[in-house]
Amino acid sequence: MLPTDHPQDDLLIADALLRHHYRLEDDAPDRANRAHDLAAAIVERHGLSLCELQRQIDRGAYS
Repeated sequence: MLPTDHPQDDLLIADALLRHHYRLEDDAPDRANRAHDLAAAIVERHGLSLCELQRQIDRGAYS
């Protein structure tokens, strides 16, 4: 996976992957699971849990 310029960007990507996961859950479970796994890996790389993701996105400020 390509690194981004700002850690906050990684979290936004993880958020988008989770939203994709929920949208595909019933129609394409394999793709949904892959999106979830990628999101979890990105979040973990930043020392967070999935439960903390949205709060951290909302807290982060772009400089």
